[in-house]
Amino acid sequence: MRFRKCVVIGQARVIEGRKAPPHVCTLAINLEAKEEKDLLIRFCPVFNKRNYDFPKRWDYVSFVGTKENGIHPTDKRYSSWGIDEDYPFDIHDKACRSERNQIHRLLLNSFLPEEELNKKRRSIGVMIPVGEMKFKWLEDESCKRHHENMKLYHPEKKLMLTGQKNELNSQLKKFKKTCVAWDVIEAYRKNNHISLPHNNPYCVIGNVLNYQISWVVVAILGAPDRYIEKYALKEEHQLSFT
Repeated sequence: MRFRKCVVIGQARVIEGRKAPPHVCTLAINLEAKEEKDLLIRFCPVFNKRNYDFPKRWDYVSFVGTKENGIHPTDKRYSSWGIDEDYPFDIHDKACRSERNQIHRLLLNSFLPEEELNKKRRSIGVMIPVGEMKFKWLEDESCKRHHENMKLYHPEKKLMLTGQKNELNSQLKKFKKTCVAWDVIEAYRKNNHISLPHNNPYCVIGNVLNYQISWVVVAILGAPDRYIEKYALKEEHQLSFT
């Protein structure tokens, strides 16, 4: 599958496994998608500290995707793709402001509650927080082991994001989700501090490979004014690619 016009919208922190090299789980929006189920994709480029051309948020990327996933061979989720190394992986210019606004519209237009995402077997979605969100660090033995044994930086505690989220029926539900967003973790590593700087924040979420009804926060984006109300919470919910 050739992806010619994708834009990176979120990335999880760098991880490595016993068999997998350091890599970054990257979520992107496929601007050539013809159906809603093909709009959001996941791929995992190998991370190298010396690779200055590594894709970052809002970069346009193009590559050939394969279902032979060398990083996660057991990942059979519909939206997950391996990178075919027989073809170039290209990084282009960053999306401009008007293009980012279009991407916000498409993302918010695709909003569904987690229950619906699970029913449709989606593995990437959008969460609409309401009111204040807070970060909390939790003791976690797995994080401690990674922190002690990995060559790359890994926080010794689990970062959680808590608050309330909106549903399509205007009901509010409390949430408490692991946050793996790369930029958030990097901010803590560099400054020992994290914050929520965005106006009109909303979250891009992905489900967990081995427990696919569990969702984590992969990115926190800031929407233009009134976009959330206009596109995500409208009464008649229908995705438009125009």
